Amino acid sequence: MKKRIIKKSLVIQTAIVISLTIFGCSGNDSLSKNSDSVKNTDDKVTVRMITQHTRSDSGKAGVYEAIENYAASVSDKYILEHEAIQGDDIKAKIKIDLAAGNLPDIFYYWNGASDLSSMIEADVLLPMSELLSHPNCKLSWDQFVDTSIFEVKGERYGFAMENWAGGWLANKELFEQYNLEYPKTYDDLVELAGVFKEHGIATVATGSKGGNPGHWLIDDMYYQLEGAEEEMEEIPETGKISTDTYLQALKYFEKLREAGCFPADMISNGDWAPNFSLYNEGKAALIPVYGWQLSAMSDECYERTEIIMPLKMTGENVRDTTGHLLYQNGHGSMFISKASWNESEEKRAAIVDAYNFYFSDDMFQTRYLEAGHGPTKKIENFDYSVGLPIVADLMKFNEEHGLTKGNQMHMFTIPNSTVWADFESTMDEFFSGAISAEQYLEKIQESMDNNYISQ
Repeated sequence: MKKRIIKKSLVIQTAIVISLTIFGCSGNDSLSKNSDSVKNTDDKVTVRMITQHTRSDSGKAGVYEAIENYAASVSDKYILEHEAIQGDDIKAKIKIDLAAGNLPDIFYYWNGASDLSSMIEADVLLPMSELLSHPNCKLSWDQFVDTSIFEVKGERYGFAMENWAGGWLANKELFEQYNLEYPKTYDDLVELAGVFKEHGIATVATGSKGGNPGHWLIDDMYYQLEGAEEEMEEIPETGKISTDTYLQALKYFEKLREAGCFPADMISNGDWAPNFSLYNEGKAALIPVYGWQLSAMSDECYERTEIIMPLKMTGENVRDTTGHLLYQNGHGSMFISKASWNESEEKRAAIVDAYNFYFSDDMFQTRYLEAGHGPTKKIENFDYSVGLPIVADLMKFNEEHGLTKGNQMHMFTIPNSTVWADFESTMDEFFSGAISAEQYLEKIQESMDNNYISQ
């Protein structure tokens, strides 16, 4: 494999010319103002933006700088305040702001009913149909890959901003050392575990802390069974999570766990960073990887990594999933506060300008270069040769093998945030072996019955 090449990007966006009249708005003092040169701000609209692009994260610092540069470039028209919060900490921040009636004007969050339901029920998010109808908006759905999977009751509330490449990675040095072939099916993992476990190596790097990343792996198994996709998509209508088909996938996972296919301690090896670290340090032979993890890959790990085809389920009730990959399309987006949108025409114009900037071709290129975010926007002459080689390799591999379809997941279809929180925490109990597959389903269905009325 080729060596890692990182090119320094210069991202200078030209501000859209917006005629703004006088509007007073005070900024939150806890936010960092991006332009220290701005003095008299009383006659300018303020747009408060929250992202995950922290200056301290080497994979996102360049994106942070691009936003800072843009804020300076439009500072004569409006004030763009940018606050960066890392990882899932942004959920706590948004919950606090929501309770206080002080949502940011534009903010990063996760698409899908499981994360958005409380805000949609509170009617605090702007439907994208309203943004698209603004005369200054430069975006349209046909400019983007299909993200209709994120519709909630027929409406979408944000453009997907990440087209993550997901797939299976193998430590080829370990497979060569023990003279083993790469697995083609989940059943193959059992035989591999008989060798790797003896040498203190995890066959598959996975775990569960707050459900991550484990629920993704189980949903991949579930999705490959007949009727699973329909069952997930019908959850808002049926209120049913506990099904015989989902039980089949959970029981299969139990079989693999009992065979020693996974790390002994799947809680400490849960969450995204510890999970990837296990593979990155050569302590796991395989990993089902998701694009946002790849910026942490070392050069040494890259050199010993081989991309392999997605693992297939075998046995009864298995359907043909040819063309499907582990994961496609990130579910993060930038959402707009409806209250902010309704403040004034000046505020709307500033929000549209900031949103146009964030979803511009240049910003997609910068996010790919710095953090490995593939574009959800259809961009001619997009340069995949810069940035993280493993991301480019994955996207090329998926294209060459016709892997173009992402899987449906519970994360997108469970229509209640309380149920989703219970789903994630109970997944930890299941992964640890504290409860059985049947007990897991009983607890999740009980949460669904108590917290959600099917439509």
